[in-house]
Amino acid sequence: MKRQYIIVTVAVFTEFLLHELAHKFTAQRYGCWSEYRYTEWGLILTLITGFFGYVFAAPGVVWHSGEITMEEEGKISAAGPATNLALAAIFFAILFSFPLTGIIGLLLWFVAWINVWVGAFNLVPIPPLDGSKIWKWSIPIYIGMWIAFIAIGLGLNWDIVKTWFGL
Repeated sequence: MKRQYIIVTVAVFTEFLLHELAHKFTAQRYGCWSEYRYTEWGLILTLITGFFGYVFAAPGVVWHSGEITMEEEGKISAAGPATNLALAAIFFAILFSFPLTGIIGLLLWFVAWINVWVGAFNLVPIPPLDGSKIWKWSIPIYIGMWIAFIAIGLGLNWDIVKTWFGL
């Protein structure tokens, strides 16, 4: 049971912390003031989902302010899901480049999968999620990010895909 907590902790650390830091540093790159803010509803959501066996870590968000263009806002918003995409791709590549099994293989798979899930969820084009701002800025980038998340997600679940299509 302790191994599961370690795996979930590593996965949540990468998907949430690095996602939010990407927003912060990108906003600062464009001259914005930016900081992480705890949100009560986010902490409640995190605790409730954890209680039911799935952790959706959202105890806060990065806020930024400053004069920016729609393109800069889109890039700031895309930085979080793009970080999740990069992490998923890195862990996916490591997992399938080496014959890793057991706890290490499970850790790599789960970290990749949680980054796919959270990054894709953030692409939903409904405010305040990142996808709404990316969609306004660039529909081709928005669609490209979805395609990349779907490709990695299918790759991580190739056994299921083979079963569905009788391969």
